[in-house]
Amino acid sequence: MDVEITDRVKENKNDFDWDESVVYFMVTDRFFDGNESNNTASGADTYGDNPGLYHGGDFAGVTTKLDYLQDLGVNTIWITPIVENVKGVAVTDEGSEDVPYNAAYHGYWASDFTKLNPTLGTTEEFETMISEAHKRGMRIMVDIVVNHAGYGTESTFADMLRDKSVSEGDIKSWQSGLPDFATEKADVRAKLVEWQTSWMKDYGVDYFRVDTVKHVDSTTWAALKNSTTEVNPSFKMIGEYYGAGYASNGSTLGTGQMDADLDFDFNDQATSFVSGNISSVESFLSSRNAALNNAYMTGQFLSSHDEDGFKASLMNGKGYTEDEATSAALVAATLQLTAKGIPVIYYGEEVGLSGLNNYPYQTNRYDMDFSLATEDNVTYQHYKNLLSIRNAYTDVFARGSRKVVASSDEEGYDVVSRSYGGTTLYVGMNIKDTAKEVKVPVNANAGNTVVNLYDGKTYTVSSDKTVTVTIPAAKDGGTVVLRADKKINLDITVPGKDFQEVIDTIDAVGDTAKINVTMPDTTKVPAEVFNGMIGKDITITFKLSDNVSWIVNGKNIVSKLKDAIDLGVTVGKSSIPADKIKALAGDNKTIELSLAHDGAFGFDATLRVNVGAENSGKYANLYYYNEKTGALEYVQAVKVNADGTVDFKFSHASEYVIVLSNTDMKPAASTTPNATPVVTAEKQVKTGDNTPIACMVVLLFVAGAAVVVLYRRRKRV
Repeated sequence: MDVEITDRVKENKNDFDWDESVVYFMVTDRFFDGNESNNTASGADTYGDNPGLYHGGDFAGVTTKLDYLQDLGVNTIWITPIVENVKGVAVTDEGSEDVPYNAAYHGYWASDFTKLNPTLGTTEEFETMISEAHKRGMRIMVDIVVNHAGYGTESTFADMLRDKSVSEGDIKSWQSGLPDFATEKADVRAKLVEWQTSWMKDYGVDYFRVDTVKHVDSTTWAALKNSTTEVNPSFKMIGEYYGAGYASNGSTLGTGQMDADLDFDFNDQATSFVSGNISSVESFLSSRNAALNNAYMTGQFLSSHDEDGFKASLMNGKGYTEDEATSAALVAATLQLTAKGIPVIYYGEEVGLSGLNNYPYQTNRYDMDFSLATEDNVTYQHYKNLLSIRNAYTDVFARGSRKVVASSDEEGYDVVSRSYGGTTLYVGMNIKDTAKEVKVPVNANAGNTVVNLYDGKTYTVSSDKTVTVTIPAAKDGGTVVLRADKKINLDITVPGKDFQEVIDTIDAVGDTAKINVTMPDTTKVPAEVFNGMIGKDITITFKLSDNVSWIVNGKNIVSKLKDAIDLGVTVGKSSIPADKIKALAGDNKTIELSLAHDGAFGFDATLRVNVGAENSGKYANLYYYNEKTGALEYVQAVKVNADGTVDFKFSHASEYVIVLSNTDMKPAASTTPNATPVVTAEKQVKTGDNTPIACMVVLLFVAGAAVVVLYRRRKRV
């Protein structure tokens, strides 16, 4: 079977690819209470201030805070499991006098995989949360559990469970005494896959976070992936394979199981980084950067509901003061948010909250405190600033290369370049408690301007192509993100067939830019050039010689091309029989045109021909040669401009003849509309073409001006 792989075209400015996700993970029950009436839906004794009980967060609460999350800069919301969980509370011997209760507020003790947890809300509230998120260009990631059910559900799932007395490795055993599904059985697997698929199929859930991946067989994960992909080819899953990283993940990545795994290595590396082991961490991140791609991705996190929070771990395990830990956490956030991979922000982390995974207290599952999200909260502003930068340069951070350009373990600073598609950013980090002045080599010319996107300061590149910048102390963010504003060359001569400078320039310029590209050695333009222009108000003039040019505006290109476009034009020669031209034109001057490309361009194109200023005011009558009938068919006539140019707009290539006369030669019976030509005052350069009439062929879109559109048959070979 032949499979064609095509690039995904983004639907709008809010659309984003999987590797551009920025995830905000919340314990839903601890986030925000949007509907107090459901707080005791799982039992009157399940709600209260006790750390082991429900605290009131719900779907309605998430909906209420969507604007907060959008303003923060995240685009994906990961919520804990949504299905109905065991009712009531359990008094366990693992509790303590002040925390004797355990309710299923976290969602990992399912009792019915086909119903929503009523304590989180109704079906209507769930649907509203998803639809409101989608209106904001945000996606919902639902946490799912396939490995096990909740305590006390043995009778409910009796036919689906494995024998508790048999324990064989990670997969065939009950984890923490939870009823374990025998997923290796086809009927059990099919039922679990059916249950989980229904949530994304029926409600439009965008992604799954998959719990306990290590404890379920690969066949089941492949079956779930196939099932969800059949419903929605864009659906993705990120797995919790405990201990996984880019180099070791139980072969769950790149094998048709998970699209990404949570990166359990990253927070350890971040801890090492802020402790001064910068060079070793950069070595790790370089290898990680090279390994990751859109089909093999990891999600880096600093804190979670199952591990100590980053700040709390520094204070508890390394003896940091709270202020020291807060400062270090700012730099760690920079490391996380500017790294390749999918950043996963744990709720409250962005305002400075942190806790320990100290069961049964689990202070890492705190109630979110929105009162801390203020303008004078350094941590909150740091996250907003960095996320704004990441979202503005998503290609660079999601896909770009990583290279150390200046670094010192002893002095506690690190500057790396992140480059993609002609754009390079320099991320500087300082782990010390005092500001650090650093000389940074940049890919820019002396005199160019470098701007620090983090604080808006600008610098001038010195003669040795460096800038000297001050990286703030860690307590002040410890971060610079530099962008070199290179003087963009808008007049490019293509060496041979190498269009890389053209591609880079397209990426660097903004709307309304006009680029001149001289092509002395080739007439073929790679598809990448046109694809980079899609939807942009960028106009490029492609000069094939002094005689022939094409001008393309990106707004005329609506879909990606697969193949190069041959812009070659032969002026003064074609395969049209001379007797037919003579019979048509009589004593009038004629110009034959043969366009090299075969068939449709994939976009509209305007052909400008310089027929000589001496013909100003005359009509240029364009005829298409129909090889099937042998007839020259009238297309249109346009008046020659004062500078000798006429413009015809094309969408296909073929063979034509222009007849210059004092009248419009439109046949009386023709229904083809006669459009007004584009008039331009630009002076046309005379050419050295062999034909006695100097011709310039140009592809041009002029906003608001009327142009002639040519529709014709495909050229026959």
